[in-house]
Amino acid sequence: MVLKALLMVMVQGELNRLEGSDTGWQGYTNHTSQLVDSNVAHSFNQWQACLKNTSELNLLLCMPLPKPHLAWLYQGRLAHRRLKRLQEGKPEVNSPNLNTLYRSLLEAVRPYQRLQSAPGASRNTGGPEAQLTANMGHLHLNSQ
Repeated sequence: MVLKALLMVMVQGELNRLEGSDTGWQGYTNHTSQLVDSNVAHSFNQWQACLKNTSELNLLLCMPLPKPHLAWLYQGRLAHRRLKRLQEGKPEVNSPNLNTLYRSLLEAVRPYQRLQSAPGASRNTGGPEAQLTANMGHLHLNSQ
């Protein structure tokens, strides 16, 4: 569900971009004091680290990709709110156009999600990391 919530935030960011907004999500952000699930917080933190690292790598490589507007890709309160809506069984995405984008993103990441939850997918038994290394063997990367 965390992955779905993050994808919904990305889709909302794309809607903002298409509408010409120069910032991220501009909705209601009233803070409510709720206990935060440590697994959810950890997952969101990992996503933030991925965004930061990919942005730095893009800069290091002299910007081969356009610089992403990070506020369109992650907004903490919105991500938590979307996760809560998912847990309550509410619809994932209401707009038909955005639903198509959301479904495309979800289908793009599902194979990797299955790898992570597959039996034997641990570091000790050669899980996703070993499978990814095997799949990328054709790149002939030198580690020297």
